[in-house]
Amino acid sequence: MAIGFFKNYRVYILTSVAYMGSLLFGYDTGVMSSVLSLASFKKDFGLPMGSTGFASKTNAHISQNVVGIQLIPGGMLFIGLLFLKESPRWLVKQGRYEEATASLAYMRRDDINDPEVLKEMADIRASIEEELALTEGVTWKECLVPGNRNRFLIAFTMFLCQQFSGTNSIGYYAPQIFQTIGVSKTNASLFATGVYGTVKVCATGLFLIVGIDKIGRRNSLLAGALWMMAMMFILGAVLNTHPPTNVNVVSPASIAMVVMIYLYVIGYSASWGPIPWVYVSEIFPTRLRSYGVGLAAATQWLFNFAITYMTPSAINHIGWRIFLMFGIFCLANFAFVYFFVKETKNRTLEDMDVLFGTVDAEVRAADIERVLQKGIMNDDQEMAGVGTKVPVTETRTVEDRDAAAIDEKTVS
Repeated sequence: MAIGFFKNYRVYILTSVAYMGSLLFGYDTGVMSSVLSLASFKKDFGLPMGSTGFASKTNAHISQNVVGIQLIPGGMLFIGLLFLKESPRWLVKQGRYEEATASLAYMRRDDINDPEVLKEMADIRASIEEELALTEGVTWKECLVPGNRNRFLIAFTMFLCQQFSGTNSIGYYAPQIFQTIGVSKTNASLFATGVYGTVKVCATGLFLIVGIDKIGRRNSLLAGALWMMAMMFILGAVLNTHPPTNVNVVSPASIAMVVMIYLYVIGYSASWGPIPWVYVSEIFPTRLRSYGVGLAAATQWLFNFAITYMTPSAINHIGWRIFLMFGIFCLANFAFVYFFVKETKNRTLEDMDVLFGTVDAEVRAADIERVLQKGIMNDDQEMAGVGTKVPVTETRTVEDRDAAAIDEKTVS
């Protein structure tokens, strides 16, 4: 069993990150869920640098040791999980309202009676009431409801756009691409690939710390698409006008093209790398999130395979035009985001149904007010010693809940 755990530790780590995204349900989900994009560190940096630094070594255990080092952050994450509380949304669904309020107050660093905590808890309970009332007998047909259908189409298209931005073509075939632009020696191309991975990881980490919740999802995608488009067009133009001629010398034009690739990946790491994962983790309601994220992941791997399959042939047959092709795709990405992607910055998961039109804003506001009023009535009953506090989150119909509210008013 222990061997199975260590062989599959990445699954546990990513599951833990997904749990954190659920736990933080809103304001911090962006930072946490975008950590998933850092999994490319091993592919983009560790393996190329390992090939460069350890290719001449005879120790058969070196590669295992390099991979085993990744257990250190996994262990740190596991220790941190020991101090986390249960997700407030999950606790509310189990009917454990006091624990949910305490968990929410703990995460917000506020008192359990703080008005902001009570307001947010009422928002959560109202949202879950709506889910429970609407999810009885839910099937895949719910994905075709207009507001939900738009979200699934956005998730599908966003990951299609991500793959055709050119990132995996460069990431998977970086040594060959660097040789194409004039960095022809094996060690030099592998080292350039390792630097590419380093730049990618550092740019992603910096963006997660200072940019994702300040710039916003939509603005990051728009700016990133334009930036990547510019780098691809410049790269293609330079390669067309200054093709490498001497395989033994790295020309200034080749150095400039390497810099363009690094600048390209900086733009990608601050936009189309982490943001799609953030976005799909935010826009779906809880009952459909597994379907939505599953569709996004399937789309990513489907078009990852397609772009990986076509890249070698494209490099051999169209040469520098492949960069123009990716530049055009980046321009299409900009158009897609501009016309169809909505901003989710500073919105909670409970806001998404309103944002995408599956729940009317006035209905949501009325539900929140009703939950708050019921909470006040229950508190008044407890203080007066009358009756027992009535749980709010139930699977009753709207008519039953209204009738119960009338009965409670009669008792009080």
